[in-house]
Amino acid sequence: MLRDLILNFSFLYLKLFHRLELVGIENIPKEGAAILYSNHISNADPAVVTCGIKRMIYFMAKEELFKGKFLRWMWNDIGAFPVKRGTGDIGAIKHSLQRLKAGSMLGIFPEGTRRRKNKIPEPKPGLALIAIKSKSQLLPAAITDRPKFFNKIKVIYGKPFELTEYYGKNLSIDDYTAISKKLMEEVEKLKEGK
Repeated sequence: MLRDLILNFSFLYLKLFHRLELVGIENIPKEGAAILYSNHISNADPAVVTCGIKRMIYFMAKEELFKGKFLRWMWNDIGAFPVKRGTGDIGAIKHSLQRLKAGSMLGIFPEGTRRRKNKIPEPKPGLALIAIKSKSQLLPAAITDRPKFFNKIKVIYGKPFELTEYYGKNLSIDDYTAISKKLMEEVEKLKEGK
């Protein structure tokens, strides 16, 4: 399977050239619906955050990556599915909910785009919306650095939790955005070692 080949190569590369360290890997749920979410600092992040995880993780990816039959096949084979960024893509949300209903693990970068140096993008409401509607566990992860040659990269996985206090509530988009923002604060705390 292409996914296994890519992840094994990524793991080897990151270990050799970036001294990859995975902290809290035991926190990853072995089964059941779960959402892995992380900060987004480079194009390599999906591989960085998942290469030590045995479970299949389905990631939203910008639809521009799916142009052409080969690219569409490749991304689908490794578990990615397209999202129209900046539109509140209902199709991508429904697909996410279906995956979670089937007990899969979903990967999300809530900021929707890569961070630029000290500028942190506002998280989108999708993370909170999907987590609450699906009643899934959330697993925060923090990537400490961009993959520059021979620099050390650490991924810190927090403990899984749920947003049970919001289940069954009538929430607005602003509410979901505020909750997503709080969820990203958990990622920042992991980065800071709190």
